[in-house]
Amino acid sequence: MTTSEDIIGTVGKHPLTAAMTIYGPYMFSIVSLLIIWFSIVAPELKVRAVNYDQHREIVEAMREVTNQQREISRALESTTKTLDHILKRAGSNGP
Repeated sequence: MTTSEDIIGTVGKHPLTAAMTIYGPYMFSIVSLLIIWFSIVAPELKVRAVNYDQHREIVEAMREVTNQQREISRALESTTKTLDHILKRAGSNGP
């Protein structure tokens, strides 16, 4: 914590020295945080960033697959109904 003695002791000193005396711990923590951010966090964010165009292409491909699966499902449902109808006819005409 900065005391009045610290502030009075900075009179006549170079402004940077005075600032370091008063705000030293705060400046150190801010500089440390910025160093960590720019050396570790920012590059990692760039690596993991998803390109919007690539993301859009992936979503479109997934929509196509979903639509194809929906069409296949309808065709299989129709086939199932037809086969059930044939099975019922075959069962009623049985031996």
